[in-house]
Order: sequence, then C-alpha cells, then structure tokens
Amino acid sequence: MCKKKKTGCRCKCKKKCPQQLTRCEGSQCQQIRSRIASEGYDAATNIVYNYTQLNRCFRQAVEYCQSLGDPFRIATISELELLAHLFTYIDDDGNLKKCPTLVWSRDVNGQPIIVRIAPCNGGQIKIVRKSNLKKCKVQVICVAPAGG
Repeated sequence: MCKKKKTGCRCKCKKKCPQQLTRCEGSQCQQIRSRIASEGYDAATNIVYNYTQLNRCFRQAVEYCQSLGDPFRIATISELELLAHLFTYIDDDGNLKKCPTLVWSRDVNGQPIIVRIAPCNGGQIKIVRKSNLKKCKVQVICVAPAGG
C-alpha cells in the first residue's frame, strides 16, 4: 500500500508503474532523446514542442507545461502520434530502430494517461497505463500551436 506524501506524487511502491527502458531500446536512444529535447520544432508536422527527459508525476508535468507560458500544454494522443517519428533512427546497418519513450497525455475525457511513443511492437504510440497513475513518473512533451 502506498503512503501518500505531501508532494502529491511520491510513493514507495512504484512497481506498478511502467518502466522507461525496454528490450528494443536502441544503442543511440539517449543521444536521440537529447537531440529531440534540444530542438523544439518539428518541421514535418509543424508542431512546436518542449520535451524534457526529467520524469515527473502528472501534476508536475502540467505545471511544467504551464510554466512555459500560454499556449503550451500536455501533448494529445494525436500530437504524440505525429511526433513519434522523432523517436526513431536508422542504424549503421540500415535498420530502423525505435527509442520507446513514456510520456504523459490525456484521454478523450481529459484524464491523465501514460503513453509509450515508438513501442517495440507496432504502431506509433501505445497507451500503457490508464489508472492508478498518481505514483508514476514519466517524461513530458508540451506542445503549442506553431503560430502561437
């Protein structure tokens, strides 16, 4: 049983939270994530974003996006699908490699969910957690309209 602390998101029983690293993690993924974090604009999708590799609980993620100023907010599932191509690369042998990354998003009802961008098996994204999220910490992508 988790004991809720005053920070609102610290918990000793994090076993139920998904793990950031996966079996298909490519050798260049940390470098790829650092590049994504340093850029902030995807010309292919015309999305302005701020990606941080610091793991945060949902409340902290929302506060972080708000601290960037209006109109930054947590990325939607559809925006994460568009940005998923950033989390892939071609290795020296010409093989497509994925950098699976856990980030916060919201479902259609506005509730927090954890999404894995570039999951090992298929698709651009995969919803990996919908409930009992208060104790989990994952990365965050904040987005803003390109003109905003």
